[in-house]
Amino acid sequence: MKSIALYDETAIAELTLLQKNKGWDLENSIDWKTPIDLNKLLVPLDENALFFPGASSEQRLVISQMMGLIIAASICEMEECLVRIKGLAFEKILEKHPVSPEFIELGEQFFEEENKHSKVFRRYLQKFSESANIELSELKSILPFVENTLTEKILRKNLEKGGTAFWWIVAEVEHEFLHLYHAIAPFKDKVDPLYYILHKKHFEEEARHAPFPYLMLELLMTREQGPIQYLRVKSDLISSQILQTIWTGNSLTKMKTMKKFATKHPFFQTFCSALPLFEKQPPWSILWKFLTSAPYVSSLVNPRSHAPFLKFSKKHGILSFPFPSPEPAILVDY
Repeated sequence: MKSIALYDETAIAELTLLQKNKGWDLENSIDWKTPIDLNKLLVPLDENALFFPGASSEQRLVISQMMGLIIAASICEMEECLVRIKGLAFEKILEKHPVSPEFIELGEQFFEEENKHSKVFRRYLQKFSESANIELSELKSILPFVENTLTEKILRKNLEKGGTAFWWIVAEVEHEFLHLYHAIAPFKDKVDPLYYILHKKHFEEEARHAPFPYLMLELLMTREQGPIQYLRVKSDLISSQILQTIWTGNSLTKMKTMKKFATKHPFFQTFCSALPLFEKQPPWSILWKFLTSAPYVSSLVNPRSHAPFLKFSKKHGILSFPFPSPEPAILVDY
């Protein structure tokens, strides 16, 4: 990730120009006629199939596709949350703490790209449901959501008080999106072609605009003054980590509600047939995997999975929740 100084107008303008010149178009840069291959993975799994050790080949395929859909929905929800909270998280902050016209333009480009990304993955969810002949409403009911949740309400309140929890989450999630592509890319031939190309396109723009959340954090940490604000700055990372961990856990447990659709479609039926593999494990074992080794999950909730994120927080002396060291599982091609 290229380091950009908050008040370096020239470097900020150059980054904005790079993003605009290298940006891709929602309609013209993606071949939406590409059929979804329902016989291929959406994401590679580890030997334990995330939380389902002993899963059969048929179950592993559906688990992979379900996790891929959860990831797609999470991208949509998180980036739509960004757009909804833009007024609080960006516009009001810049009114209170002006930086430069160049910085405003960089921020507008950031939000424009995030809005595009949410539309891309929303379209994929719809296309998958049509290809698999699954009711989109049923699929959405078991996928993660953010809008109007307690998590979103807490983040809004924190922003209103000059807090940084929202931007800590954005900064870490940006790293997770980059991590996702690096996890999927070596298994390109095993992954549904359209799903792969969407993550490749997503990765390109996320990599270019990755510095922006850190600039927002720096702005809030250096311009908001007072003892209460000092304590808030030092502790908001912990608040963000707790919120993100609880939200992720709740999102994953929604998969169990799929049981009500078990008789409606083979996809649901196969996934539900694997649930006993999850349920027979000790809760402490599941929690440990959740925090340390479950692909796509532990790297989202455990900030120790992302070295640049940790480096930035330590540089500024920010308090962090004591997560255990990651033990990333090896991904396999079956």
